[in-house]
Amino acid sequence: MRRIVRKVSKLILPLTSRLLLVLDWAIVGLLRLWRWVNAVDIPLSLLQWIVLLYLVFGVIYGLATPVFEANDEIWHFGYVQHWRETGSLPEQIFDGSDSIYRQHGSQPPLYYGLMALLTSPLNIDDVEDYRRLNPHVNANAPDSYGNKNLIIHDDNLSPLRGTGLVVLLIRGLSLALGAGTVVCVYKIGELVAPQRPTVAFVAAAITGLNPMFIFVSASVNNDALSAALNSALVLLMLRMIRDGFTVRNSVLLALLFALSCLTKLTALALLPVLIGVCLYVYRKTRDRRGVILFLYLLAFFWLVIAGWWFVRNIQLYGEPLGIVMMSNIAGPRGMGFNPVELFAEFQQFRMSYWGLFGALNIRLAGIVYVIFDLATVLSIVGCGFLIMQLLAISDFAYARYELTHLLTLGSAMILLWIGVMVWSLLSPALEGRMLFPLIAVVSPLLAVGLVEIVWWIVFSLRPPSLDFVRAGDAVPKELLHDSMLWQLRFLGLVALVAPMTVIASQYGAPQPVAEVPANASTLYAEFGDVALVAYERVDRRYNAGDGVQLKLYWQVLAQSATDNNILLQLVDDRGQQVGQYATYPGAGSLRTSSWQAGAIYPDEYLIKIHQYASGRYPFDLQVEWENVEDFELIEATDGDGQRIAPVRLKVGAVVTTGQQAISSEFNVVPADSQPMFDEAIRLEGFDLDLDLNEITLSWKAEASPEENYTVFVHLLDAEGEILAQADASPRLPTKYWRWGETYNTYHRLSDAFNMIDHRVIVGLYLNDGLTYPKAEYTLQPATDVDPALAPVAPAVAIGPETSDMTADASELAEETGSDGDAHTGEDAAAEDAGDQEIQVLDSYTIPWDVAEEVIALTPTPEATVEGENPDEGATDVAEPEEDEATAMKTEVEG
Repeated sequence: MRRIVRKVSKLILPLTSRLLLVLDWAIVGLLRLWRWVNAVDIPLSLLQWIVLLYLVFGVIYGLATPVFEANDEIWHFGYVQHWRETGSLPEQIFDGSDSIYRQHGSQPPLYYGLMALLTSPLNIDDVEDYRRLNPHVNANAPDSYGNKNLIIHDDNLSPLRGTGLVVLLIRGLSLALGAGTVVCVYKIGELVAPQRPTVAFVAAAITGLNPMFIFVSASVNNDALSAALNSALVLLMLRMIRDGFTVRNSVLLALLFALSCLTKLTALALLPVLIGVCLYVYRKTRDRRGVILFLYLLAFFWLVIAGWWFVRNIQLYGEPLGIVMMSNIAGPRGMGFNPVELFAEFQQFRMSYWGLFGALNIRLAGIVYVIFDLATVLSIVGCGFLIMQLLAISDFAYARYELTHLLTLGSAMILLWIGVMVWSLLSPALEGRMLFPLIAVVSPLLAVGLVEIVWWIVFSLRPPSLDFVRAGDAVPKELLHDSMLWQLRFLGLVALVAPMTVIASQYGAPQPVAEVPANASTLYAEFGDVALVAYERVDRRYNAGDGVQLKLYWQVLAQSATDNNILLQLVDDRGQQVGQYATYPGAGSLRTSSWQAGAIYPDEYLIKIHQYASGRYPFDLQVEWENVEDFELIEATDGDGQRIAPVRLKVGAVVTTGQQAISSEFNVVPADSQPMFDEAIRLEGFDLDLDLNEITLSWKAEASPEENYTVFVHLLDAEGEILAQADASPRLPTKYWRWGETYNTYHRLSDAFNMIDHRVIVGLYLNDGLTYPKAEYTLQPATDVDPALAPVAPAVAIGPETSDMTADASELAEETGSDGDAHTGEDAAAEDAGDQEIQVLDSYTIPWDVAEEVIALTPTPEATVEGENPDEGATDVAEPEEDEATAMKTEVEG
């Protein structure tokens, strides 16, 4: 033992020391790199740093996201395309037909007209080559696997010309508008909390470093222009609270509001706030001329710039906003709306505010959302706490000033939420990015609350001395600023990593491999132009709702002329479907018309088992191909051209948690006599069905068997010859059994022999084939098998005849009347299986003395009266047989 310890120590200690040395070098290198980066003095202000990072990240997002893969980008671009081609606005018709702009054709036109004008010199004749929708896309399903791509991409299309170039140009313009939003949010933060300049920095950071805001801004989307206009509008509105009415401010506010209403309907949420601010300023300044001029300009610019749009909606759709038509095309909610459904949609809402990319189907890591949720909750608590503090000290001028700004932003936030809820009642499309048009309201409120929480945390951890003068100096501004940096660095790190690791990886097609890995299971099945040559899977137990991970290897025989579909189904042993997945190869990213002839492509999938799947049974993967031209299945053939139907690959087993087989309550084998097979499977009891001549065996797993066993039931005569047999495999193969679980097997014997008139032995045997064909049954390994290669059967024979737990194979053979030769089963296929090695575990005789069904059939002699002939009136009782197994029962006539 000491030698072993010394040898292991000699091997482990050098490896451990080397690992620690490498780890030390890595840590030291990272620290030196961090110190170097931190020491670089670039003359940029905090706002300039945030804008620079936002623009750099935006370029990365734009390059990592293929054309038309950003959220609804294809439909927003369809609006631009319609304007370019027709010079007119779309007229929505709800007739079930599709359009190139879908529900976004009901959006106000300013953004789309501006982008159509700026890109009009560029050609988009190849737009239809880009507009090839993936019929299997998992839109709005962030937890789904594969088919994240909304578009079927063609590698021959260059993003530097035609439609691709126009899309990149519009993305760049939208990104520039987003930079304006970040600047306005910073300025709003300065107005809201002049005593804490950190608020402005934090508000700009959680706007410009928000991964979802960057993603939306770097796409074709009218949210970019709407957010920029509304941010400037909110900034000027807060300045009006500070400075009062001025002609310049009034003109800009009225103009911005009109333009914003012509960009997105979200601007209407600011109208009550504008009027409320106007009345507040009038009450404070009593400037009647200023308030009249402001209201006049607000109405005038709105009527001239945006009013025609609302009049057009009334003429076309009978409503000024057109949102009913928009919701009908997007998909009406219907009558099934309930709080549970709203809560489920809220989960997507919170995720899509911080990062839910693509067609709302590419998500970040779950821990990221948890951290963001925690920060949001803390911000809301902190903001509410600050408002209560300001209300308590409202006698101070600075408190009234901050309180007015916070209540103004809070009112706008409430109205925005009301608008979002109204839309959610009309359509189930509840998305967090719906707040982005008014992110200039959301981000400052979050920043104020978060800074308030951090201020109190720092104040509690580092109490100031009692000689400070102002409460604001209790925590130095530099310390508060430094305390916020780590949180914002985490946000920036997520924003940087997301496009490179989360987004781009979802659109890459699998690359061909030189050969199939050695650990893959090989097979061969041709489906027209492609052949399935191998597959990999994890052979284990699955629960309902679990995902089954698979990898198929396709060898391309010839390049297909069409893009065909793969139909994958998980089917149980009775042919019932428990999961399915229809897709193009590569989980939607690889078209059969584009793959290389002769290449081998690895194709990974994650197929979920249905939630309602119940029971305990094995299941297979059924593979089919469908021709997209006639939607008919492609016939599967082997290498010789013979048809294969169906192509099924063994995968694993479904085991519903907590479901157990019902054990026998009547015929329980005594605990000290229960046989144990392979030290893992115990026979607990049995049930009888005398009408069907069927016996049900109840098994319990005492461990996890390593092999799949088949149960045999033999009916023997007095000489030990087999009269009938009924072999059956448990529905759930034994290698999937686990400790403590119980299972039943059912065995119906021939009606020619009454089961209880004879001896019944049961046991297990192992077939080394891939399936369970009928084969010759032997009690011992064949004599012509090399003893070194022959499987060893445990010498266990348990029954009422003997209590010897170590009886050898000869005793067992003598007990069953075997002379060492094989007893032929009922199936004629036994000869074909002669080459397969079968290991048999010893048998066990069913004890009829514990079977209440048998005892009930044994007549009880009537009591005789003293002096009477005992033979008169007595019931005929069958003479007991010499066989002890039938000594306790009576032969039954008929």
